[in-house]
Order: sequence, then C-alpha cells, then structure tokens
Amino acid sequence: MYGRTEGFDPQVDPIVRVEAGRLRRALDHYYLTAGKNDPVLIEIPKRGYQPSFQMLQVPPSEIASAPGTSIAVMPLVDLTGDKEEEYFTDGLTEELTAELARYQDFRVIAAQSSMRFKGQKVDPREAGRDLNVRFLLTGSVRRDSNAVKIMVQLLDTSTAERIWGEGYRRDYTAADLIGIQ
Repeated sequence: MYGRTEGFDPQVDPIVRVEAGRLRRALDHYYLTAGKNDPVLIEIPKRGYQPSFQMLQVPPSEIASAPGTSIAVMPLVDLTGDKEEEYFTDGLTEELTAELARYQDFRVIAAQSSMRFKGQKVDPREAGRDLNVRFLLTGSVRRDSNAVKIMVQLLDTSTAERIWGEGYRRDYTAADLIGIQ
C-alpha cells in the first residue's frame, strides 16, 4: 500500500494505519446507511489490516420488513445516585435524540417513547421490536463535583451486538452545564 514494502515500520510511517482507520469509519457509515441490507459484511479489525468477509444469513422476508436506519435513544442511566441531578441525565437523553433527528438518513423515535424504559433493564432485541428500530443508543452518566463522564454505545437490535462505543469526560461547573450537553 502506498509503495511501502512489507518491512515498513507503522510507528515511523503511520500512513497505512491512518488510511485503515478511514476505511473502517467509511465501512461503519456504509452499513448504517446504504449497506444496511447488504448480505456481505466487511470488517477490518482494529490493530490489524486484513479484512474479514462474512455472509449474513438474513431471510428475504426480514430484509423487506426491516425498520432500516431507525434509532431510539434509550434513557441514559444516572450513576451518581442523586435524584436531584436526574434532570441532567434526562436532558442529555433528549439532547441526543434531537441531535440525531437533524440527520435525514435516520428515522429517530421520540424521546417520550423510549423514556418508558427508564430505570428498567431491557434486552436490546426486545426494545428494538417494541420500538420498531434497528439501533439503540444507550449509555450512562457519572458525575462528581469536578467532572462528568458520559459513556454511550450503539447497539444493533437484530443481534444485540455493540457496534460502537465512546466515553466523554469533561470538567463540570454550573457555567459549563449547557456546553456539556
């Protein structure tokens, strides 16, 4: 790739690593949009460059009735244990829902519909069927007096597999409250 020999050092020359990362992100986007019903899944594992190919065994009737690129933001879990701070977690749930709704490629379920699951442990497959969505965004919020940490993950409701996850940590002050959201 890029004229590099097999003996190139990726620590010194990161071009292949950078391009593999771009390709991973492009594949993720493809399978969330145009390739959502593609019978072939191509993945490039992290810390590796060799693609894997997997034939998906999806019955044609299931493809025809699939909810497509539809998503619900599940109520974020407040791990602080402070009932007075619950408004912050609920606000983040609503904010994430509103941000996703800006994208025309997604059908986003209203926050009021997913809020009925608040405080419940729910199987992603059951929630997906109940809300008629392909993906769930779930997460948690942990706050102390100095910082807030937000963990989110994207789940495929057909397999209950975690597709993506990310953690965010920010300094927490009253002045930064809206900026954090």
